[in-house]
Amino acid sequence: GSERIILRYYAEGYTVKDIPNLLFISAGTVKGHNSHIYSKLGVDSYDALKAYGFQSCSQLLAASSERVMGMVKRRERKAA
Repeated sequence: GSERIILRYYAEGYTVKDIPNLLFISAGTVKGHNSHIYSKLGVDSYDALKAYGFQSCSQLLAASSERVMGMVKRRERKAA
């Protein structure tokens, strides 16, 4: 849920100060989510968290692109 959304925002370049306004939550709530994210991912700094988020988002985008290309190829085969 919220932790994944926050991680995605970090990967997109948003900062700790931006997140509360984007999600309409308090800064304290973001800090709590950050603590859980740090613990779950085994990271100990904001920079490491951002790097992890960027890598994860890149992998998700690559997987989505592959899925879409597979769908396009199947449709092309059906049309042929």
